[in-house]
Amino acid sequence: MPNSLIIFLSLLISSLSFFILLESAFSQLNDTKSIIDIIEHPLIGTPLRIINETEILDINNTTVINATNPILGNIRVIDSTVRPHEISVCSDYKVRPIPSLKIVSATPQFPLKTHFVENRPFYIVFELKNNANVPISGQLYGGKAPYSIDNLEPGMKIIQTIEALAPFAGWQKAFYLFFYDNCAFDEEGFREATTIAEIKMDTYSRYWITLNSFYSDEARSLSEDTILVGASAQTGDQEFEKGLFIGDVGDHTTKDVNIRLGPFDIIPNDLSFLSFEYIVTNAGWASNLDTKATATVANAATIIASAAYPPGAIGFLTVNQLLQSIFLANCDGTVAADKIRIPSFDLDDSTKPFYGFQPGKSYSKTIFYPGTKSPPGCGSDSRYYVTWTIERDHTG
Repeated sequence: MPNSLIIFLSLLISSLSFFILLESAFSQLNDTKSIIDIIEHPLIGTPLRIINETEILDINNTTVINATNPILGNIRVIDSTVRPHEISVCSDYKVRPIPSLKIVSATPQFPLKTHFVENRPFYIVFELKNNANVPISGQLYGGKAPYSIDNLEPGMKIIQTIEALAPFAGWQKAFYLFFYDNCAFDEEGFREATTIAEIKMDTYSRYWITLNSFYSDEARSLSEDTILVGASAQTGDQEFEKGLFIGDVGDHTTKDVNIRLGPFDIIPNDLSFLSFEYIVTNAGWASNLDTKATATVANAATIIASAAYPPGAIGFLTVNQLLQSIFLANCDGTVAADKIRIPSFDLDDSTKPFYGFQPGKSYSKTIFYPGTKSPPGCGSDSRYYVTWTIERDHTG
């Protein structure tokens, strides 16, 4: 048989094989405008895409076979189990220009208005620009919920506002947004962020102070003390005070107080403190309806805040001298008073959540107060215990 005839028959067989492959592929085609298979030609060496009956494209969307081009034989299917459109969309992902992501602004939500509090919602305005020559799709993470971006056209950008939660308290804490392209998977199936945006923000921690209760081991009066409680607290320009009438209390008695002061917003640093003062006094002249009495004892706690005396029970005598112009009658007098001053760094260390996986911790303490000398005709020197708590509010 002549060589020319052999060559002709070989080409004919290759051509028939190619058309058989096309017929098989198109038997599964529902939409002739979609990609129906991924094929490979030995002379081209890259995956080709069958688009319709007369057109085959390479990964750069260049037509390599159509009605006017010669048939290139020996075409074979690479992998019919992989979705061809996914391969074609992501085939050039690693060489695409990275999209531009930036945080345009960050704004605290009402009622904070002026500052950010850890784990509290705030608004982020972000901008994402597609720098590639093909549409991109993916998800933005870092907000309260993922934000989906579908088919962002080449050269186009999206500007959107989302809700996020502020990071842990501190000066210039970093907050991040992450964009993950739908093609951002490595060979092991892991996904890496395509691009990241960062903003630095001063974030406050939020605290509440509660004067929980007191225990009267021994009253100052012969039988019962009539108790008034006052408390105040302050940090910077934030200040709260409150008074409460408790009533008659005998020996070996626990009374709930539950005076709650706050909120106090603090950035942990070298200069800031949270100060807390309270006074528990026997005031036989007071009554439950006497608003002047509760106001007086609340103001007395504020007076303690400005007094220069050692904190803790050892400052008792000074407190009594300071307040003797207020409480003069009979067996009246202070049974417990204190001034607590905690540096913000210590407070942060004592109450910090464990990597955000649990609520903010509370810092509680119970302190014993031996009373001052009771006047003649009164009871023994009083013995009281006071319990208070500082709570870090980490709820979103």
